[in-house]
Amino acid sequence: MAKEYKCKVCGKAFVKTFSSTQKVCSPECAIKLARDNVQKAQERAEKKRQRERKAKLKSRSEWLKEAQSVFNKFIRLRDKNEPCISCGRYHQGQYHAGHYRSVGRVLN
Repeated sequence: MAKEYKCKVCGKAFVKTFSSTQKVCSPECAIKLARDNVQKAQERAEKKRQRERKAKLKSRSEWLKEAQSVFNKFIRLRDKNEPCISCGRYHQGQYHAGHYRSVGRVLN
């Protein structure tokens, strides 16, 4: 007597008749299994596309870093011929938008 296997779709017991890799009991179950496999593959592909799109987006820290850079550039241009807001001296060369309050000290 041949070994009985359980159908992957309907759960009924069956004896493999077509091949040793047979997973379903009938052609109807085979069609349903194929459709389910196609649907699962499409869902996996959609999840992969969503993960890739999400990875391309900037994180909060990246947005904050960019905003800080643009803001500092604006302050440098605004205060170009003014003394330092922190110590009152005129700085020659680099000017880093004041040193009264550092970026790292800010609590978000």
